[in-house]
Parts: sequence; structure tokens; C-alpha cells
Amino acid sequence: MTVRPSSSDADRFSGFGHWRDAICEHIVELRAHTVGTPDSTSFTGGIVRNSMDGLQVSSVIADAHEVVRTPRLISRSDNDDLFLTVLVAGDGMFEQAGRCAVLARPGDFVLLDSSRPYRGRLNGRSRQVVVRVPRSRLAVWLPRFEQVTAVTVSGASGVGAMASGLLRSLPLYGEETGPMPSLAGPVYDLVAAALYARGRGGVERESVRASHLGRARSFIRQNLDDPTLTPALVAKGSNVSLRYLYALFESDGTSPARWILEERLARADALLVDPRWEGRTIEEIALRVGFSQAAHFTRTFKTRYGITPSRRRRA
Repeated sequence: MTVRPSSSDADRFSGFGHWRDAICEHIVELRAHTVGTPDSTSFTGGIVRNSMDGLQVSSVIADAHEVVRTPRLISRSDNDDLFLTVLVAGDGMFEQAGRCAVLARPGDFVLLDSSRPYRGRLNGRSRQVVVRVPRSRLAVWLPRFEQVTAVTVSGASGVGAMASGLLRSLPLYGEETGPMPSLAGPVYDLVAAALYARGRGGVERESVRASHLGRARSFIRQNLDDPTLTPALVAKGSNVSLRYLYALFESDGTSPARWILEERLARADALLVDPRWEGRTIEEIALRVGFSQAAHFTRTFKTRYGITPSRRRRA
């Protein structure tokens, strides 16, 4: 499919739905919605796709929108490639693995891993070049690439500028009809060098992320008996922002609320078969793990485990 990213050609999509479907079919499956566009039919966008020397290159233009790569989409997809997104016009941000990359100027770029959840937002009308990279190929140049996903690489100077310039020029090579030089090697080499330079200290940052996540989980476990426990309270008790808390849990494929519920059910399951709690009622166990009503606890437990708490106790 080739759709030139100009305002006239973008109208071929006839609204946001067609543009989103094209992104999902030809780049990667995402949940997406418009931002600030009252009528999705007024949304315009376009894609130009080219393949060269093992690289899949897409030029994407679109009005303001948000995208989310969810755990559910990942579970039903065989796509585990990496994506380099370089900003040509506009501005935006991407979040993954507890990190947030802000693309503020043309030339800035970011690496994203399609096998892990992420989200992104493009503000206003934007143009990007998206390069799909097999993870096995980039791993040869950058073995620990997972430490530099969702890290902003500036295209303003140094090796970042060299890598950005090459990435932005790839769509032009796709229009050539004659013999072309091999491009994959220089792309991997420059991108790996730019990411390595930007990501030095990545081990320390990952350690900080793990520490924050561990602290949040510990706070949840210590307060499971509180039926009013919410993500906002967890964020406050863990000394992190609510937005960052969601990013921490999303990097593990879940959410704070889901993790709280799973911990409550797991602890209840353990208490039901604990001889020391044999004389306690189902309601007492429900209250002990933060459920305010025994009936709600029973329904939720059965939905999760396929068996009622009473039958679990007798099993």
C-alpha cells in the first residue's frame, strides 16, 4: 500500500477509522483514538511504506492522536520487532517500561519494543518516519537494547544527529529506481551508537524503576485489608506520582488496580486452606483481604478461580 502523506492524499482514508486500520495492518496493532478532534471523520492522515535492505520504513502523517500497545494485543500477535520512531514535524511523547520519551523537536527519535506495552501521544498534526527493526538484528549491535526503550535521543548534535539524519532520509531512498547502497549496516551501527551514548547509566535507571515498583508492591501488601485502597493512595504511600505508578505497573503488563485485586484473591486463597484460619468464616476472610462484602468476594473469587471460596476450603 502506498498513500502519499499529503493533505490531499490523506483524505483517501475517509476519517480516523481507516487510518487506524492501516496502521494496525501494515505497522503494528494498536488501540488508538483522536485527540481534540470533535468528529473522527474530519481526521486526516496518510502512510507511505517502503522496504529496503531488510528494513521496513513507513512515513506517517496524522492529526493529533494517542496510541496504546496493550497486553491483550501483544498476546495475540506474533510481532515482537522493535520500532524506531523519528519525529519529522510536530511533537509528542512515548511511555514504556516506566520511562517517558519526549520528542520535542524534529529529529528526535525513540526506540520502542512491540513485545511490551507502551503508549504514545502526538500533539497536533505530526509527521514521523517509523522503521521496523528485527530485534535479533539490533541485538547484534546493542545486546541490552531493552534498557534504552522509551529514551529520547536528540537529533540535534553528535551521533544522534547522524543517526536521525539517516533515518529521516530512508523514505527518499525508497523512491530510487536504480542500484542503492546497503543501508541496514549503517542504520544499525549509527542507531546503536546513539542509543548507547544516550543510555549510559541505563542499569542504574532500571534499578531505580525496580526499586519504585517493589516499594509500591510492598505498600499494597501491607494495606490489603483496607477496602479503600486505591492507586492514588498507593502512589502517595510510595512517594511517586499517580502517572508514574501506572507506567511502572504497565511495564509489567498489568495495572495498579488489577495487581491489588490479584493480591487480595491470592491472599484469600492462601487463608482458605490455612489450618490456622479453619475456624474463621468466609466473611472474616473477605474482610481480612480488603473486601467489604462477602457476596462480592465470593463472586470475584469464583470468576478468578472457577470455584467458590466454600468449595475451595473443602477441597
